[in-house]
Amino acid sequence: MRSHALRRAIPTAALLVTLIASTPSAAAPRQDGAKGGVQDASGRQDELQQLNHLLDEIRKLIKSHVSPAKVEQRLKARTAHYRTIKGKVEDLGKKPETKPANPVQTGVTKPSKARLLGDQEKQGLADGTVMLVDGRELSEADIRDLAKYLASFKGGTVEDHITEALGELIVIRAMQAKFKDRLSDLEKSIESLRKRAAAGEDFATLAKEHSDGPSKTRGGALDMSDRNTLTPSFARWAFTLSPGKISPVFVSPFGYHILKVTERNKGATPDADQVRCSHILKSFAPDPSTLRNLIQRAKSGQVDIACIDDGWRKLLPQAYK
Repeated sequence: MRSHALRRAIPTAALLVTLIASTPSAAAPRQDGAKGGVQDASGRQDELQQLNHLLDEIRKLIKSHVSPAKVEQRLKARTAHYRTIKGKVEDLGKKPETKPANPVQTGVTKPSKARLLGDQEKQGLADGTVMLVDGRELSEADIRDLAKYLASFKGGTVEDHITEALGELIVIRAMQAKFKDRLSDLEKSIESLRKRAAAGEDFATLAKEHSDGPSKTRGGALDMSDRNTLTPSFARWAFTLSPGKISPVFVSPFGYHILKVTERNKGATPDADQVRCSHILKSFAPDPSTLRNLIQRAKSGQVDIACIDDGWRKLLPQAYK
């Protein structure tokens, strides 16, 4: 913008210089004795002052003028400076949230989501129960059984495997608690189907007619899967049974199952093993989206957990601590 103003000002400056040079000196007013002569000289004096003021402004513009080439040269010579801003783009400009006090620094003990069982609650528990999940018992035997399967192909400590097993079993117990009024019918239905399959009825036909899973149209057949593709409670039976065998009834976060292994491929390492199987599912909920939402809520920690002691509470997945 300054360059544009300057381009307009330069011709004007030349014209002004010419006008000033041709203007009679203010110091030599007309000597005709008339009053108008003095007024004419005064007017010329004001005019000259205005011209000089304008000329000064033009000189300033000329002096401050920077050519485009000079501007480009200066820009190239600049050193860029950056400031790193952490966080999401949509959060920029928002007032930062106040972080809660650090319990270690303040001496305050952070409360756990999971509570400890009271003495009265412990008296009514079945032997081996180590916690209640939404009021349903979870036994040490079930936890260690699934943890043993996880240890068969995963690295880590015993505690790591127990914690992972707890993550699966807590969700299962939460789903059983949510659909407790349906459990009896679901268990009877799947047990009846298992007996029919074990007696020789075609597994694929039973799946097409009675399974609640999306694979029912394929006779319950699933794609070739590895251990990490399948949920642990399902994978445990899929990788334990010999081909052709039918599993006992078992429960996963989705409902009650029976499965039949059709093919097994051994990998270079246990976690590379693959299996193909068919299954029949009696689902907790008829609507798959409702089921998925409830499972996600349970995984996120929205369940009531009461442990028999602090040792078991410390082994819980982080979402429940």
